[in-house]
Amino acid sequence: MRRKLLIEKQWQDLEGLDSLLRELPDIPESRITHRLKDKAMSLVARLRLGDQEMVAKRYRCATPMKRWTRAVRRSKAWRSWWACGRLAELGIPAMERVICFEHRVGPLQFDPVFIGTWVSGPNMIEHLTAEHMDEARVLADAREIIARVGRIHAAGLAHGDLNWTNIRFSERGPTFVDLDDTRAYRPGPRRDYRMTRDWRVLIYNWRDRPEMAELFRELVREHLGDAAYERVMARPFRS
Repeated sequence: MRRKLLIEKQWQDLEGLDSLLRELPDIPESRITHRLKDKAMSLVARLRLGDQEMVAKRYRCATPMKRWTRAVRRSKAWRSWWACGRLAELGIPAMERVICFEHRVGPLQFDPVFIGTWVSGPNMIEHLTAEHMDEARVLADAREIIARVGRIHAAGLAHGDLNWTNIRFSERGPTFVDLDDTRAYRPGPRRDYRMTRDWRVLIYNWRDRPEMAELFRELVREHLGDAAYERVMARPFRS
């Protein structure tokens, strides 16, 4: 079993990187500052390297069968690496890639880990519902979210998981994280379905806040036009 390692050039001299790489696919407890998720399918944790705060995601498989079925496909760590690079090429604010790690046996991959930059700042709901936000700023920032999702779609991509926690407001405005479900699609029904799903999830985030849900529905209609909007809203929403 060999180690396949990708490191973004600008981070190759980061303090503490060599010791971290020796530990992979394990994430050293001494590096973890906060566990964001620790479940059967993945460990997500914030960690510090030198003066940089990162987020690491180690992908797991709940059963041996899952381990082998996942081994024959592109890993989610590699997909995150690719998606971060693609959004950077497009000039769309997103987390930056740092490390992609896999164990390889021929064409099979195991134990994938992705490490990217931590995007500080509030998530979408925290930002848009903060007490200091006035109506004009809420409208402007909501429009910017819609515009950036539109730019992702215009490039033939779908984010795949526009949960409110995956849109954070940094100094660059709405910034996308958790990109392991991002895919490129050829024109056709599958692309239309995945892009429609992005819009539905974006609206569904506001299910407990009717006024904000209505705002996002109207902005999506404004962006897409009536016919495409009706396709987004054609089915009832559910969890």
